[in-house]
Amino acid sequence: MKISRKILLTILAAAAITTSCADKFSISGTLPAAVKADSVYLYPVDMSSTPVPICAVPVENGQFSIKGLVPDTVTLAVVHPGRPDQYPNLGWNIILEKGKITLDTTSEFASGTPLNDGLADWMSEITPLIQMMMSQIDHNPLAEFYNAHWSEHASDFVGPFFLMQTWSMLDIKQVESMIAQIPDNLKNVYLFKKYLFDPVAATLELQPGRPFKDASLKNIDGNPAKLSDFIGQGSFTLVDFWASWCKPCREAMPDLKNLAQNHPNLKVLGVAIRDKDDETRQAIQQLEISWPVLTDPQVQTGTLYGFDAIPFMILFDPQGNIVARGVHPGPELDSILTANNL
Repeated sequence: MKISRKILLTILAAAAITTSCADKFSISGTLPAAVKADSVYLYPVDMSSTPVPICAVPVENGQFSIKGLVPDTVTLAVVHPGRPDQYPNLGWNIILEKGKITLDTTSEFASGTPLNDGLADWMSEITPLIQMMMSQIDHNPLAEFYNAHWSEHASDFVGPFFLMQTWSMLDIKQVESMIAQIPDNLKNVYLFKKYLFDPVAATLELQPGRPFKDASLKNIDGNPAKLSDFIGQGSFTLVDFWASWCKPCREAMPDLKNLAQNHPNLKVLGVAIRDKDDETRQAIQQLEISWPVLTDPQVQTGTLYGFDAIPFMILFDPQGNIVARGVHPGPELDSILTANNL
């Protein structure tokens, strides 16, 4: 999984900016030659409201310089050339902190101050590890990286920033241990609460042995349906959270169909995440999906069950208790089902 600029700009949120009289920051940089903006804007990355620019500065010969007061709360911001509608896919992330920040617009992040340097350094190390994990290797290099380096940024913005994006790739007990080292002032930051602490809490609450939580969704015909219509109805049920646009989800379907055929007493339920109904129906036909599919365009099940990446599967027992979560068709799941005489 590549952590892209688009993901960073759309999923991140930060606390509202308040000014301090003590410290100042400066940001300097040069726009790419292809960008002909007259001004550069500095926006707080804040999904709790419509972002309002902190300031705008003119561009002279492609160069710009932004100066301001450091917010009281550690804040992620984005340097944007021109109006957002002029260059909708272009922007550079900055942590507003004391010092001279240099923005290399050919790269992802800035440098010159401790947190911005830490953000860039960890990005260069973590991104290849995530790509390695997608190659089906038999160990977790990301977990090993955090075991070796977490203490370097556990107490500042950088650690929670990366854990927020990668926690679902780690063992939940490791995540719980890492979160315990994050100081309270960072636990109040809006984006960390929404995208790290709350979903991790939901995950910890819904570990194997715990009863399922219900959700009101719709079936593929647009009629109301609930998870409880399928889970806890006397059969083992495997719920596959997927989407038509998700390539790994589609690639997993043949194995999932084979699993269902080999274990005929297993019930399978699909939940289409953040998908369009027409595209879901088309994918059901193309992939020859025979089990029922519910739709969840608002991803309420992701919040409820604490996952942020798909495909994601949870196995429930006949009473609706969680047997395993984060499982995939293969030897591990097959052995679980065999052990339960399915």
